[in-house]
Amino acid sequence: LRPGSRSRQQWTPAEVRELISRGRLQEASDAVDLLRQSTLQRELIAMCLKGEIAFHEHRDADAEAMFRQALEQAPGLADAQYGLSLVLGERGQHELAVLHAQFAVNSGSEPRFSAQLGLCHIRRGSFAMATAALARATRLDPLDKASWNNLGIVARARRDVPAARAAFK
Repeated sequence: LRPGSRSRQQWTPAEVRELISRGRLQEASDAVDLLRQSTLQRELIAMCLKGEIAFHEHRDADAEAMFRQALEQAPGLADAQYGLSLVLGERGQHELAVLHAQFAVNSGSEPRFSAQLGLCHIRRGSFAMATAALARATRLDPLDKASWNNLGIVARARRDVPAARAAFK
């Protein structure tokens, strides 16, 4: 995606999410338009990725609209449920955020879904449920630093210092 580049690299959703996580939002936006043709539910996934980009750009209304539009077309789409959980959680609507995150977890096995569910439970003060969700997230992706950090926060809140140390380590 370098200016003047003639190659049109095709991107996977995971590669686009990596750009988003690194804060390279313009590159991610460009990459969404170049998703591999073989991507399952390509248009819906592209809509959700654009929603995630909008969320990270603090355009929550745009993000929510994209996630809801994707859900209108595919009510069980885990990526849209996850995205809606992001927006609702930021807005402080924790109960609704938990419902959408749980739906995403039930519909897909991606670690980020469990991590989001854990974060939603932390925000609600449901530490036992947060622990379960974050433990699942770290089993699915042992290198996810945010999930380990949140697991440490939960352990510290539960006054389990050894578990907190282990998670932070």
